[in-house]
Formats: sequence, structure tokens, C-alpha cells
Amino acid sequence: MLRDPAYPVFIYLILIGRVAMTITASLNAAGIHVDPQKEADFNVPGLTPGEAPGRQPLVPICAIQGADFVSPYAGQPLRTQGVVHADLDDTGAKGFYIQADGCDGEASTSDGLLVYLGVSFDVVGPGVRVEVAGVVQENIGQTELVAEPDDGRQLSAGNPLPSLVDLDPPFDNQLTRAYFEALEWMAVRLDDGLVVGPTSRLGETWFVRQDLGVSRVFRDEPAGTGEIITVDDEGRFALDPAAKVGDFS
Repeated sequence: MLRDPAYPVFIYLILIGRVAMTITASLNAAGIHVDPQKEADFNVPGLTPGEAPGRQPLVPICAIQGADFVSPYAGQPLRTQGVVHADLDDTGAKGFYIQADGCDGEASTSDGLLVYLGVSFDVVGPGVRVEVAGVVQENIGQTELVAEPDDGRQLSAGNPLPSLVDLDPPFDNQLTRAYFEALEWMAVRLDDGLVVGPTSRLGETWFVRQDLGVSRVFRDEPAGTGEIITVDDEGRFALDPAAKVGDFS
């Protein structure tokens, strides 16, 4: 999600899990990836094998996302398949995140997608490969598949979680928009992040990569502010204690 009252561009992550001192996240792009060692604890799918969830065309996630900021399938009913890597279907987020690694081999198209259910209903867990039917919509510049809890089926369980993409956004704001669009809803990670904005009362914390050598960021930076990565606590976990400027992950 590219939004912030102080900075023109940044990526917005929701914490889903925590692994040692590494921040791993599902891009909202969503949030932190669960520790693979703990996958079995969450892998209790509500979907069961059965009939295909409709006669809509089967479209790969990368084709739904496309290489532009708006899906070429916006407003259309379809089916797609992917492995669940972030499960927030029983929370206020009312959905889960699926990914199809190596979908088309193109760096400009995202392999991830949010399945938005509209209700808090526990139907899947990480590592479950699903097929889901729904309608593609754009919500605040993000591509979603709007579905009902019974609009899907489990294809298999215990699958490896998608590969984590190490975040390395450019400084230039326009290039950053394209960079994060190509990672929308995918599982990502931030190693060695440095806090440049303390945790706010809304649970948002601002990071940059520590290896950039940047300790502070101003909104009028000549090179841009695209390197800022914001982590939010609206997933299953929060940064505790709250972070302050100069802390690192």
C-alpha cells in the first residue's frame, strides 16, 4: 500500500509472524511470514477436496496482476490457484494471501494475490494450495479477488511456503511504485532493517535497509524517499516493545 501523510511513497507491510531478528513479510503489500518450523501449527485448512468452485476461466495469478497498476481482469469473474502464505481470514483483515512462485518468470508481474472474503471466517492455513473463484477488483490501487468462504477448494496441504523476496527498493519514487507493484501481495523479507521513524500510536514503524548507510530520511530528499518500508501491526503480531529511531531488526 503506497500511502503516508509525510512521505510520497513507501511500502506498507502487515506483521503476520516473527522469525528471530529477521522481519519477513507478505507484501502489501501483507505481512510477516510464519516460521516454516511452525507451519504445522497453523495448517488446519477448512477447505476440503471437492468439485471445482465454478465454471469461470482459470487464470494464473500473474496474469490477473498484469504488468500495469490496474488488473486487465478488473471486474471479471474467474478462478485462480496458489499456495496460502499469509492467513488472516479469521481476523479483521477478512482474507488470505496466495502466491504462485515462478508464475510466468516475469519480474514485472506479481505472483501474489489477496483473496478477500468480506467476513472473518477460518477456511485455510499456510501451506495449503487452493483454487478460488471470485471477482477481481481494484481497492485503493491494489488488486484483490473478492470471494465467498465456500468459493474455493483445497488442492493439497503441506506445500512449501513461497520463497521470500529480499526487499531492496530504489530511492526514486516513481521507480519505487513500479518496484512494489511487481511484488504486490507476495511474501517478502527485510533483513537488517534500521528504524528511521518510531512506532506510532497506530502501530506503524518506518524502516530502511541498514546497508544503505541512511540514518534519517526527510520528505524533500533530492533522491526520493522510495527506500522507506513501513511495517504495521494489523496482522497477527506487533513490534513489542515499540521501536525507536536507530533500532534495527
